[in-house]
Amino acid sequence: MAGRDTAGETVTDSQQAEPQHVEPVELSTDDQNPIGVAADEGAGRVSGMFGPLHALNRRLDLALQELASLPENAFIHVLRTKPGGALLAESGSALTESIRLLVGDTHEIASDRHPLEAINQSQHIEVHRAWMSACHGADRIGRATTEIVEDLVSLDEQATLRRGTYDVTLVDLVGVEGIDSIVVTITPAADIKSQRRESTPPPTGTKSFRLRVDMAGQIIGGTEPCLELLGYPLKTLMGTSISALIHPDDFDAAAEVWNAVVSDPNRSQTMRIRLLHDDGTWRWFFDTAWSNISDPDSPGVISEFHDIHAQVEAEQARQASELSFQSLAESLPVGVAVLDEDGRVHFTNHRLASILTEAGLIGHGQEQRMGGHPSTGLTVRWEELVSPDIAAEVGDLMRPGVGTAQQPASRQVDVVGKNGEIVHLLVQAVTVSSPTGSNVIVNLQDVSNEVTTSRAHSRLIRVVDKVDDAVLLVKADRDTRLVVYANNTAQRFVEEDFVGRSITAFMRDDLREHVESFIYPVIDAGKPWSGDLWMSDPQDEWHLMAVSVTPVVDSAGEATHVGITMREITAERAHEQELANQARHDQLTGLPNRLSLMEMLSITPELGKPEDLVAVLFIDIDNLKIVNDGLGHSAGDRLLVAVAEELRRRNTDDLVTRFGGDEFVVVATVADNDDALAMADSLLGAIMRTYVPGIATRVTASIGVAVSRRSDIDGESLIRDADAAMYVAKRTGRARTALFDDRLRRRTQRRFQLEADLRAAIENSELYINLQPVVSIDTGVITGAEALCRWKNHSPADFIPIAEESGLIIPLGKEVMKLALDAAADIRTRTEMSRFDIAINISAIELDQPDFARRTLEVIEHSGIPPQDVVIELTETVLIDSRDEVTETLKRLRDAGVRLALDDFGVGYSSLPYLRQYPLDILKLDISYTQGIEYDQETLIIVDSMVSMAHRLGMTVIAEGVETEAQLRRIEDLGVRLVQGYLLAPPLAPKSIVGPFPQDNLNP
Repeated sequence: MAGRDTAGETVTDSQQAEPQHVEPVELSTDDQNPIGVAADEGAGRVSGMFGPLHALNRRLDLALQELASLPENAFIHVLRTKPGGALLAESGSALTESIRLLVGDTHEIASDRHPLEAINQSQHIEVHRAWMSACHGADRIGRATTEIVEDLVSLDEQATLRRGTYDVTLVDLVGVEGIDSIVVTITPAADIKSQRRESTPPPTGTKSFRLRVDMAGQIIGGTEPCLELLGYPLKTLMGTSISALIHPDDFDAAAEVWNAVVSDPNRSQTMRIRLLHDDGTWRWFFDTAWSNISDPDSPGVISEFHDIHAQVEAEQARQASELSFQSLAESLPVGVAVLDEDGRVHFTNHRLASILTEAGLIGHGQEQRMGGHPSTGLTVRWEELVSPDIAAEVGDLMRPGVGTAQQPASRQVDVVGKNGEIVHLLVQAVTVSSPTGSNVIVNLQDVSNEVTTSRAHSRLIRVVDKVDDAVLLVKADRDTRLVVYANNTAQRFVEEDFVGRSITAFMRDDLREHVESFIYPVIDAGKPWSGDLWMSDPQDEWHLMAVSVTPVVDSAGEATHVGITMREITAERAHEQELANQARHDQLTGLPNRLSLMEMLSITPELGKPEDLVAVLFIDIDNLKIVNDGLGHSAGDRLLVAVAEELRRRNTDDLVTRFGGDEFVVVATVADNDDALAMADSLLGAIMRTYVPGIATRVTASIGVAVSRRSDIDGESLIRDADAAMYVAKRTGRARTALFDDRLRRRTQRRFQLEADLRAAIENSELYINLQPVVSIDTGVITGAEALCRWKNHSPADFIPIAEESGLIIPLGKEVMKLALDAAADIRTRTEMSRFDIAINISAIELDQPDFARRTLEVIEHSGIPPQDVVIELTETVLIDSRDEVTETLKRLRDAGVRLALDDFGVGYSSLPYLRQYPLDILKLDISYTQGIEYDQETLIIVDSMVSMAHRLGMTVIAEGVETEAQLRRIEDLGVRLVQGYLLAPPLAPKSIVGPFPQDNLNP
């Protein structure tokens, strides 16, 4: 909010021209005009009322002048007070004659209508601050800029204060004779469109004087302290040019300041300036200038000069001292920082920034602050400037008083640098006291090279003395080659100490000749040498030694010594040979393993005639799992050993290997395909006759045969073909043999092509789902659906088994689960079905994944479907091979609310135990039972028992494959309430489900 002081300056509530903390001073006058008082009509009115203005307190003078300089369009409101200070609410006018003389032709608002009640409520606090400033401030004036939210009509109804933004000034004249009121003035808000400079508050506790300058730069008024502070009597300065007092280097800045306040009367401006003292010296002052441009008689500028000469000289002296310190610190090879008593950093040199940056220890965000240059004026704390690693290590050294010049506090710290290497730093701190307090000077040195060298030497000596290797250090002198160091291990190869003797003095003749002929020339050429040498000890025992000879060079690159290490590797080489043999043989059976098999196949084309036929027989034991599960793995191991012995006994001239697990491979030369099949049949018979004590189960096997010309053998392909033939034999009933022929080759190729296509289909999101609705017999309403995976132009019966065999069932299952949950969420959103259960089939391979439960629950949560509305369907084949981990996975899913269903119940191996063993919620009758009850009485009895048992166990029963009305009636009579089948609803695309009744979705 803007108002006028005696100099006519326009100021704001945040930056008033009259600094509030300056002590009041009396204004001097000349004979014609008092300095600092505008000679306008308002001033004349004030003079007429109260006599000479210089006799008044200057603060009161400002308050009165504020009212005397009001524009004609201003509105005023007078707040009268009771003796106790409370406000009086009087109707009619509250203007006294004294106030009327001051304010002239302004518009009064009735005293019983408080104008401050009409301001924006959100700005009450600003007006309250202005009120407090008026009542308690030195100037008796408070200001605020606020919004008037309703029209106010003057007392004489001749003028209306329209809603808008106004400057509100509160002038406290309580106790002034003839007024005794608080006067509120309301004027249109000043439009301050630019602010060239920001005013700075003048320094406290300094002496000051004022000079008043007209538009021509002539001094036309001022205050008497100019004599004390500048050496000139005020009368001497009157009429002189202000430019004669200003230092030439400051003149442009002063002109800019005074032009700024003339151009923008609403703000005061400040600067530091040098003025010429009467003794010829230049004195420093702090100048606060404000405009008096509104004075019609003598417009210009008023400047108040505060004496800051002593402060500036002290600053300059301190800066000179700091510059000397900076120069010294910059010349040092160590990093330097200066901290104050509170731990704030006030200076760092270039080397400190370099050390911290290179070591990766500079504090987060401090790179720009330090910038690799000497820096003064930092105000960050030490722990902010450096990384937490070093800050924590040396924080206790940063306290004043810890170190002295005679005994610095020091510590070596090891930190991990930005390149991951250890950086060794020596930190030293010294406390320096001064009249203004204590500072801590810190120096930081990177001593990584010194520490590394010292530690390496000490470590080398300690290690070398204890290692099992023989270590010697020999002078590189060709004439003597004296041994200067030998560790304890080296001594066991000689009978006496050989330090100080020639390296060859203790060698046997054969070894000496070898060293002199082959090793010395390499050493003399400055090159390293390594190799294996047989050496004998004094007891004539031979040892195989791995010898390494390395030149040791000085800083000039000259070889001064030779380092020799000798490590005995006799037992190691023997062990390597043993490991190589173990790596190629099966530990349990002793047969060659898969590695040996592939190596032998790779060289088979070179071991006979190219036209020979070679057969690979891939043998898989059918019932090893039954033996392991029933009798334990030790029994299974005995079975494998017995089969291996039988195969080895019957195939002495052939390669018999254990391929892995329950699989064996025999490689033999055959006459033709029939010969190969005859060999397979013979092996099958031998395996089935294998007797293992304690195992009553008859051993059977499935054998696949692949035959190739020796010259055409590709090991990987031949094994793959025999494996494919083995799977054909197993699928046709086990305990059989099968030959890989062209027909099987074509089928295998189709299978591999289908696998490749399926992989691409999964990656390209070509899979989709249909939903087989589950319908309530009682209500006819769809309660949910089973998600069925579909692939255009491919049958699930073809690609699902391939997905399970190839492992593609994992990404396929993830995709189906996402599609199913998204479809269920979509159906809930766009239909009236508040609940829609979604069932998803899970394979054994998926369930065996360690993170299956966590991943499934995350996908469910992301979909927004409640877990209790999700059903995981498991087949009996999934459960028969389950492990403890699978049981735990199912328990975790069910604890989260997911329901578990046993699918195709009744067709597996032994269904009933699963109802008790696993936490199942739903039993789904296989389609064979659902359709069998229509015409087979025994099937009806079995299903009746199944349903009754499931109900007694608290399980829900769903009948699959209902296709006729008769089946539906029979199922309903048995107490089954939920059904699936084409009779009620075929599998549908998710978008086709638009309503809760099956008929709603047939023609959506």
